Amino acid sequence: MYKNHTISAIINCAGISARFGSNKLTQVLTTAHHQPQTIIATTVRAFVMDEIDEIIVTVSAKYRAEYETILLQELKLPVKLVLGGAERYLSALNGLKAAQGDVVLIHDGVRPFIRPAKIKELLSVLDRGAQAAILASKAVTTIKKVNPTTKVITDSLRREESYLAQTPQLFNRKLLLDIYQEALDKGYQIVSDDSELISQFSSEPVYIVDGDEDNIKITYRSDLAIARAVSSAWQAEK
Repeated sequence: MYKNHTISAIINCAGISARFGSNKLTQVLTTAHHQPQTIIATTVRAFVMDEIDEIIVTVSAKYRAEYETILLQELKLPVKLVLGGAERYLSALNGLKAAQGDVVLIHDGVRPFIRPAKIKELLSVLDRGAQAAILASKAVTTIKKVNPTTKVITDSLRREESYLAQTPQLFNRKLLLDIYQEALDKGYQIVSDDSELISQFSSEPVYIVDGDEDNIKITYRSDLAIARAVSSAWQAEK
């Protein structure tokens, strides 16, 4: 619990790693204390903290048994597995429906380098009554807005106004659940970022909390080498 709030962490692990070519969540990073450390285990372990009341991991039917073995049987982590959906937003919605907390943290399972201190910093926005906030890193290069069909630049975003979204993202659970339902009812083409739903369907402000540069998302196989380098650096710090 965080002060008077009950907190549910929803970690989305329901993807099938189509762009990666194999199950990236079971790839091994640098060993921790001479023991193999999978991406999914590294990610989930970061959320085992006093401030978080429950951890929900959304999974695909294809990999459910494998994740159950890793998380529940081998590591004995306090998690609940929930079947995800065909799309990322449907997995997040299933997690929302299963959650009990009044506040949710939604996180990508393939972002294993989230520091507990950053989770606590994100939770601190609740102290000022915020209902929505995300971790994000300031853009260091100019971001171009492009017509996806013609590949022609339509605008340039000012760097001082541009941030790269990360996870976890924090929301009042009822607020986000209601907005999800409204978006689905209106046939909204939901993208991969939950905070966009708040911006599209609510006047509630979404706050930015500065994220770490190494809170990377592992998407392609080439990202694995970067992730292993980050993992080695983390282990060297300990």
